[in-house]
Amino acid sequence: MDESSIIDVQLHGGPFDGLTAPVNDAPDTWTAISDPNGVAARYEPDTNGVWRWVNPAFRDQ
Repeated sequence: MDESSIIDVQLHGGPFDGLTAPVNDAPDTWTAISDPNGVAARYEPDTNGVWRWVNPAFRDQ
């Protein structure tokens, strides 16, 4: 059974810094946000639960 739920979080860094977005609070989760102009970004929680922008240039290095 899935125990996750949707919560509103503030995004930090990247193109959507300071905005609030609904995300799934399941462990090891991330979210992709996009706008009508085609801007897209990936955010995921850090070890403190703060949702931060994942810069694709530095991912998995």
